[in-house]
Order: sequence, then C-alpha cells, then structure tokens
Amino acid sequence: MSNVPHMPVEAFFEGPVVSNSSDSGPSESIPLSSRARVVPHDDPDVVRWRGHTAFSDDTVRQGRRARPYSSFAAIYDKAMGEWALPSVLDAFSESRARFGIGTGSIADIGCGTGLFLSYLSRFGGALIGVDRSPSMLRLAAKRLRGTPARLLRMDMRRLALPEPVETLSCTFDTINYLLSPSDLAATIRGFARNLLPGGTLVFDFIPEGASRGGTRARQSLRIGAIRSEWRIRIDPEGRGSVAAIRLGAPGHGRHAWTEIHRQRWPSREEVMRALAAAGFDPLDCRPVEPGGAGDWLHVVARRAAAASETSR
Repeated sequence: MSNVPHMPVEAFFEGPVVSNSSDSGPSESIPLSSRARVVPHDDPDVVRWRGHTAFSDDTVRQGRRARPYSSFAAIYDKAMGEWALPSVLDAFSESRARFGIGTGSIADIGCGTGLFLSYLSRFGGALIGVDRSPSMLRLAAKRLRGTPARLLRMDMRRLALPEPVETLSCTFDTINYLLSPSDLAATIRGFARNLLPGGTLVFDFIPEGASRGGTRARQSLRIGAIRSEWRIRIDPEGRGSVAAIRLGAPGHGRHAWTEIHRQRWPSREEVMRALAAAGFDPLDCRPVEPGGAGDWLHVVARRAAAASETSR
C-alpha cells in the first residue's frame, strides 16, 4: 500500500498538515533509485517489544531501520488498508462484470494482511497470496484461517507460483514499490509467465504527475498503544515519494523503530509499453475511484491466448 494515500494528506492525518519548520520552501528532487539499508532480523541490536521488532537506543541514533511493512504491519489495516479497501473492491467488481474476470484460480501479489484475499475467498476458487513481508503474512494467515488460501513469501520481481493461475491481482499500488523501469518491465513479464494463456492481470498504481510541486509533511498518528510519526516527501515532478515512519509506544522512546518506504510513480505510457512488451492486451485503464482525478489508476490486461515469446 502506498505511503502517500490517495486523498489529501490533511484527510489522511485527520488534521492539517504540520510542516517541519526546517523544511520550508519547495522540496528537492528525491533520488528514487536509492534504497534504504535493510537490517537483518537477527541483528544483535534488535530487541523485542510486545511481540514486535524494535531497535535499541543506540541503533535508533545510528539511523538503523526496520524492513518496510515489518513493524508497520501492526497498524497497517487501521492506518491505510481499511480506508482504501472499498475503492479497490468496487473497481475489481466492476471490471469482473465488464471483462469476465475468472475466479477459478487467483493469485494476489502484495497481499499484505489479506484484506483483498479475504474478499476473493468468497468465490471458492484456488487462492494464493504472495508478499515479501513475514509480518504482513502472519496477519494474513490469521485473517484467512479456515479458507483454502495458500500464502507464499516471495519478491514479486522473481515471482514463481506453484502453478499458473487464471487471474493475477496486484492492488493497493504495490506496483509503485518497483523503483526502476527495468524492475517494472521484468515484474510484468513475470506476471505473464505465471498466468494461464488468456488469463487476466488486474492491478492499480499511482502514475507520474499525481502530485506535482513537491510536498513535505510531518504528523503523528496513534492507533491503540502504538504511536507513529510520519515524514513524507513527494518529488516536485510527481515521480514518486519517500516516507519515514517511526513507530513506538508512548513513554517507551527507546523501543522505537523506523521504516523507510520509497515509491516510484511510472507514467501511464511506461506501464502500457511494459504490458505490451510482455504480451498483454490492455483492456482498461481508469481511475480507481469513479470521477477521480486520475492519481490512482486501475488497470485490466489480458494475456494472449498463446504464450508470447516476450513473456518467457
């Protein structure tokens, strides 16, 4: 899910944006190709707090970070997922009716805590959920207990399902976590390889230019016992975003951890080229929300009935 919600920043934080006083003026261009340093879960500085991974004082001061969607998983549903879910479901339902999207076997890539998978389980077909985050998958396993869903920990750039599926979904702008054109192209080719001939790909993404001019915001959000502090920067050309999310419990400053979430926002044209190169026939590209401004797009594409050489 995006670190920059598909609504005004003010609405997401349930209050006015509080700008960092040292960040006044337009923001500089964000180096979208750079990646946050990843700290292994067995790092000696990692400590435990109420079952969640946290970092010691020295680690925080040194700028050590948790993997994206590790600690944040604990509040993801309330902070973002449950807000976006109705729009994702409405867009999928409309496309399913319009394009005859099959539900005999579905793989949801970037399944997170299983919000969308839970909806898909009602169709009774074979179901696979894929995510890179063990923390998100643990929550998905609890949500999907009693369903036939299989959950796999896997990087979507190297997708290898046990068997091809009829429909492949990738929602909540998971695509935006691909930080280079080559990653985007390779991932879409991988989607094609994991679909049956004639299968359907359904995904959404934030396109380039969704928020031009540069934005910086700093705000706090408390969900249950967990307090989070957010610092968000959007590229002035609308090419992506970076969010630093620091999480901890009030009064437990030494048990805090930080995740860096980076997104790249490809142009609509780049996405369409990648689909065509992978052997897909784009069927639709429209705002996720009817009447929306086009800053969150829903895409439906169909793999050719015969395997394409470009997707192998």
